[in-house]
Amino acid sequence: MTGLIIVFDEEKRKYSLEERVYYGSFSDALSVSDWPMKELQVCLLSFDDEKINEACIAKKQWKVATAKNRIEFSDFVQFEPAIRFDELEKEIGNRFKSHFTYTSDGQGGNFPPKTWDEVWKALIKLRPKYKDSLLGLIEKCTQSSIIKRDKIHQTIAQEKDSVQLSLDISGFERKGFRNNLFYREREKPAPFLQGIQEASLIEDRMLDHDMSVFGDWTSIKKYQVGATTFKKRDQSLTIVNVNRGAIEHALGVDLIYYNHSSQSYVLVQYKRLNKTSTGNHEFRPDEQFNKEKKRMEKFSKENPIKAVPKGKPSFWYRLNPEIFYFKFCYDITFSPLSSDLIKGFYLPLDYLNIYINSGELKGPRGGAVLSHKNIGRNFNNSFFIDLVQHGWIGSRLKTTDSLTKIIKDKLQAGRSVMLARTKHRDETEDW
Repeated sequence: MTGLIIVFDEEKRKYSLEERVYYGSFSDALSVSDWPMKELQVCLLSFDDEKINEACIAKKQWKVATAKNRIEFSDFVQFEPAIRFDELEKEIGNRFKSHFTYTSDGQGGNFPPKTWDEVWKALIKLRPKYKDSLLGLIEKCTQSSIIKRDKIHQTIAQEKDSVQLSLDISGFERKGFRNNLFYREREKPAPFLQGIQEASLIEDRMLDHDMSVFGDWTSIKKYQVGATTFKKRDQSLTIVNVNRGAIEHALGVDLIYYNHSSQSYVLVQYKRLNKTSTGNHEFRPDEQFNKEKKRMEKFSKENPIKAVPKGKPSFWYRLNPEIFYFKFCYDITFSPLSSDLIKGFYLPLDYLNIYINSGELKGPRGGAVLSHKNIGRNFNNSFFIDLVQHGWIGSRLKTTDSLTKIIKDKLQAGRSVMLARTKHRDETEDW
């Protein structure tokens, strides 16, 4: 394995870049050869030509100019105090000093593998308190190429997508929390929230309050298998994975999202589009799908949509007060470091029923076949996030109490349920 060093020696840019490091990530256009696109590398950053300020992960992106690519920097380990070049050279074996001096001179570049090994040993020796953080960077780069497609890891990938989708809807920058979302797999696979690194610990009384909006939380929290809270200024997002069965027996994941500002709920259920021999991606409704759809339709029938009464606040208005949405996913693969959402599209339950009943999804054998070729209008990730985030879709008025029953039904079905709700600093206890 090798790494690189980049020297930013322009005085005017120094303070701007240091500020961007503080916010968790930044990018720049640089000329770096012999580095495959999208591959992660450990990188040392110098904001002058005298010392190393940070270690981080760098990712080479697309070309932005002749001989230059966009490089994304994240996962910073700040050295306090910074490590001077002459201090580092003293720790490096004599045979590698010239390679280090040549590489760190000017704008930097890639270290030869053996020189990099010596540099790495010297960094840990000089700043031993950062050893675990530095080794964490190596682990992330090693895992960046891991892609798993088995059923268990497809479930973990869907759980990760639910967490990242919740971050986006809540207005959090998903990439800014990439360090928190790093999944560590030990002896056997675990639910996503159990495996992520540096998850915030939540006291029981805090969790009881945060999640009480979902109804009788105390009666179902025994099924909790993971929980975390993400915070940004005056807002927080609490996410809990509730699961009755082991991860091996979970066939999918559901997200129940509560938007505090619009007091609305959106329920998302994941379905996989299977790739056919012709390259098409299709979903054929099966018994499990029909059972789940009937449960949703039963809930909708028992809770009919009503007009907003006079005198109610404007935030109750919805373009569509539908609660249930299906996310149909293309290739579901688990990559520990990816911050991308699973590619796919969303369909509201009422629209999907119209589609099925119209006969437009009828396949060659008479059954319904949903594919990316015949689906027509749909929501992509960004459009769906905008609609939920601004309260244009989701529940309203008297549907809150009914959600407890939905959650319990999911638990009895042995499936994973991802619960997410936003919370503002000025929120009162009586809500």
